[in-house]
Amino acid sequence: MRTAHITKHYATFSELSEKDQAKVIEKNYDINVDFSWWELEYECLQSLASEAGISLELRDFDLERGAYVAIHNIKTDITKLLELGEAMRSNCHSFYAEVIAPFLASFTAKEKRYLKSLHNRDCLTSLTGKRDSSGYGYSRHCAEVEFFGNASTGNISRVEELVNKLEESWQQLTIDLEGFFLQSLRLQYEFLTSEEAIKETLENNGIEFEVNADGELV
Repeated sequence: MRTAHITKHYATFSELSEKDQAKVIEKNYDINVDFSWWELEYECLQSLASEAGISLELRDFDLERGAYVAIHNIKTDITKLLELGEAMRSNCHSFYAEVIAPFLASFTAKEKRYLKSLHNRDCLTSLTGKRDSSGYGYSRHCAEVEFFGNASTGNISRVEELVNKLEESWQQLTIDLEGFFLQSLRLQYEFLTSEEAIKETLENNGIEFEVNADGELV
């Protein structure tokens, strides 16, 4: 009995025709996102916030209709935020323009000095954020300023007015932060699922595809 030998032919992505390349790209639409692709993005975003003196944790997000980014355990102090945030101006990153700059612009130079003074006297300990009951983002009262006024604070009504302003600005910063993170994750996902990124992955990994004798996909 004679044994038939079947010869299989393979081709790399670049060796395929444009028509077959398009088919392969469509079939491998999720090749770059079929794993925890967001973990590296989380690290980058948390590192960016850290440059402004803000510590936080990113644990989950949704890019669909209920789009959100869940930010946990967010915390900083006013001195860090004012000094490190201002230092970010020179690197011209969109994070500074969209998140940090609006916060800094909320206060005059005199108010910034006074806020630092309050912090140095342990009257302002930290700026924090808590999740709201829905589990998504922040509610109106979830951004908090820990303030401990005393006789050495000075004009209490003036200080409380400034602290209230700080709380409103901190609240807006958390909202802007969430929006920035959400957009960053969305843009990264869109890139990873683009034809350009899929093609690059297929080429760089030397993936081969079975073809017939004429070099067409089987």
